[in-house]
Amino acid sequence: MKGFGIFLIIAAVVSLVLPFMGLQLLIFRWVDAWGLPTGLLIRLGIIALGALMVYLDRRAGTSEDI
Repeated sequence: MKGFGIFLIIAAVVSLVLPFMGLQLLIFRWVDAWGLPTGLLIRLGIIALGALMVYLDRRAGTSEDI
């Protein structure tokens, strides 16, 4: 669970930064169909979900080193 949470955080952060360079992740292209504010909220929600997954995994004590 920790690994997937870290993947979500990295993917969402990258999808926030890439548009400033004129690029976009194909997976997150659908997010922009609803407009910039909604896309930003979805990305921030994905970051929060990933952080929650990492936190719960560490709290449960079942974290494995990646």
